[in-house]
Formats: sequence, structure tokens, C-alpha cells
Amino acid sequence: DLCEPCRELCAYECKHLRCTRLCYEPCNRGPCNKPCNKKLKCGHICIGLCGEPCPPQCRICHKDIVQEIFFGSEDEPDARFVFLPNCKHISMY
Repeated sequence: DLCEPCRELCAYECKHLRCTRLCYEPCNRGPCNKPCNKKLKCGHICIGLCGEPCPPQCRICHKDIVQEIFFGSEDEPDARFVFLPNCKHISMY
């Protein structure tokens, strides 16, 4: 028998997409490519993607960090980033 949490619907969702499977089943929802509209602690808009963990860096407050990427500097003002919680790095999407 499945435990109580496994009988629940998967919680992986955003306002654009939702997984329709049970918690123990592989998700049938891919990543959302829309910009995140959450506000960071500083009050500025998140630089990440909807439904994904928000990068703690801000495009305005941490301009040097956000613009610097492995191969140089990022010029796209609307570039989106993926936050990797395990290592705390951000990567341009």
C-alpha cells in the first residue's frame, strides 16, 4: 500500500503548468520558461524562472555578480537564470 503522502497529487506546479500525477509517480510537467514574478527581499523582481527556486542575487543589487558568467559578461538585460540550490550557483538559462 502507498503511504498517505504518496497518494497526494504532485506539488510541482506554477501558475502556468501543473503535474497531474501522484506524488510517487514521475512528473509529467516540464520546466516553465516564463519569467518569475516574485519579489526578492530587496524588493526587486526575481531573475529566475517561474516555478523554480529563486536565485538570491538581484539584477540591480548584485549587478556585478549577475552580469559575470563563465565566458565573460552577460549583456542581455532580460536574461533569466537558474539557481542550483545544492552549490548555490546561478547559471544563465
